[in-house]
Amino acid sequence: MIRFLEDIMMKKAGRWLRMLGYDVEPGESEDDDALLAQAQRDGLTLLTKDRELHQRALTAGVGSFLPTKNGKIKEVAEILAHFGLNADNFPSRTRCPECNGPLREAGRKEVEAKVPAKSLEHYSQFWLCTKCGQVFWEGSHWEKIEKEVEKIRAELAKIEK
Repeated sequence: MIRFLEDIMMKKAGRWLRMLGYDVEPGESEDDDALLAQAQRDGLTLLTKDRELHQRALTAGVGSFLPTKNGKIKEVAEILAHFGLNADNFPSRTRCPECNGPLREAGRKEVEAKVPAKSLEHYSQFWLCTKCGQVFWEGSHWEKIEKEVEKIRAELAKIEK
């Protein structure tokens, strides 16, 4: 399975790719040399909108993808199409949208100190990032997230035609 590395310009797209279950590591640095070293060291394909960095990566033998479209929906769809991936794994609940750490289901007691009281009352399922400790649940924002994923799927369908 392909693994990615996002630079700072691909942060929003990387977040959405993680929500779809794809392995997208955040860049450890904004420095181009450090990003290239991280991609080489960890065997990651670089996602960047920086043409110069993209060319440097290819010259160094590092996989790299430079989206031609603008906006997170179009960027994500273009990445999925280019690599033969899909948006079928949503909601994956496997990767932290923030740090790419593994998510695991957690009980109310375990997350009560990190979740607003009203959310604890209204929701019964929670996911905890084992790397950064952030807690996720299908709150009031969930409908908006689902609509964004539908937009990604629609854009992907346009590209694949």
